[in-house]
Amino acid sequence: MFFYKFVKIYGLHLILFVVTVGTTMLAGSELITNKSWANWFNGSNQLAQPRWVDFLMGGMYSFAFLSFLTFHEFGHFFMAKYHKVKTSLPYYIPIFIPFFPINIGTFGAVIRLKEMPDSKIKFYDIGIAGPLAGFVVSIILLIVGFSTLPELDYLYTMNPQYLEDFGRIPTEDQLLSKYAMYQPLPRIGDSILFSFIKTTFADPTRLPNHFDLIHYPLIFVGFITLFFTALNLLPIGQLDGGHLTYGLFGSIASGLISRLAVLCLVVYGGIGLIHYDPNTFEWVYFLLGYIAYLIFISKKLVGEFSVVSTLLLIAGTLLLQQGLQHLFLDIQPNLLWLFYALLSVTVIGLDHPITNNEAPLDFKRKVLGWICIIVFILCFTPQPLVFEFADIKTGTISLLP
Repeated sequence: MFFYKFVKIYGLHLILFVVTVGTTMLAGSELITNKSWANWFNGSNQLAQPRWVDFLMGGMYSFAFLSFLTFHEFGHFFMAKYHKVKTSLPYYIPIFIPFFPINIGTFGAVIRLKEMPDSKIKFYDIGIAGPLAGFVVSIILLIVGFSTLPELDYLYTMNPQYLEDFGRIPTEDQLLSKYAMYQPLPRIGDSILFSFIKTTFADPTRLPNHFDLIHYPLIFVGFITLFFTALNLLPIGQLDGGHLTYGLFGSIASGLISRLAVLCLVVYGGIGLIHYDPNTFEWVYFLLGYIAYLIFISKKLVGEFSVVSTLLLIAGTLLLQQGLQHLFLDIQPNLLWLFYALLSVTVIGLDHPITNNEAPLDFKRKVLGWICIIVFILCFTPQPLVFEFADIKTGTISLLP
């Protein structure tokens, strides 16, 4: 009877956790050894196939990532328990696609509130507890990762061709000029905090370029988790950032901020997406598809359908994107933000639910809220991960979001 009850309550959580341990170890082993598990299926030579000892090498990556997820979700969980709000244990979300260019092994984790918090303060406390707890883990991972960098020769273990092709560990320009002609190269971006910790704690003689940082488990996990923290703190709907703005500014203001945030994602993500080409009509079809996307998003942002408001919003978005493209030529389109904007208006929602008790926050909670806003700014990465490739004819470098 006890075993049946235990399995009924905790079985799914345990299964998802164990599977996520496996998928993150698979992902970590690929990143550390530079061997793809897809080679088991496509008949590649044995030297390119990972072994079970390589699988075990993903343990550090898995431990680091799951530590962040666990601290983040149990920050929510214990704060919900403190406020006597019924909630589930975390559901870890495993994902591993063998033929995908870069696997991270998980889509994160979630808890499910089994009842609606009856006050703004409870919503607020539960919302900010997770990002603050996870943020501490991210900082520790990055400081330890950058402080304990091995010699650069470490990169020869997963990239033995470097010695033959360059005679040394290559620079970013060398990698682009030789390898990006044949396949896109993944490059992680920079946030204010990531750049600060890197500059402060890393030995410059051991610091790899941003293409090779994915092979350092603590640093790569630290980078990903800072990005996850920023995603959660976006001030949209029922994201943690939505709970934050609802608590600080109230329901009307948080709804306006949520819509503005989605609009910013659309504007930034679509910069440079449309290129006029007089020699072909393909760009016209692409433009029509993008306008259909903007119509759908704009209708959600405007609320009650208004043809004039929707058309003005679409026209303003397109004009602003073209203007920014001319001012900042290096900005590239990023489909991640366009997808996240779509997710926001369809799944996450734009408006935060209103509680029965709208009592204002005390001073300490407001201070923590502004700290969370600062954390969001420090963690946000406009271009988190791009695939850079070289055009053989022109020699120029482009980005694939």
